[in-house]
Amino acid sequence: MPRLGADMEDAVVLQWRVGVGDVVRRGMSVAYIETAKGVFEVAAPADGVVEALLAAPGEVVAVGAPLARLRDEAG
Repeated sequence: MPRLGADMEDAVVLQWRVGVGDVVRRGMSVAYIETAKGVFEVAAPADGVVEALLAAPGEVVAVGAPLARLRDEAG
């Protein structure tokens, strides 16, 4: 979970925009999260293939915790 503000400690995953097996590019919007200050998009930190989604919609995730696992497109 990226830190989107100095006082942000956690956020709720609202919706995934990708699924397991999808190819993503760095900067591509992959999820919507909600913090105390509003709803935000989360961008992929790198190019790759979504290997696993580690947080379900409705789940509260702490800042710094992984939201998904990516693997290199080559395998």
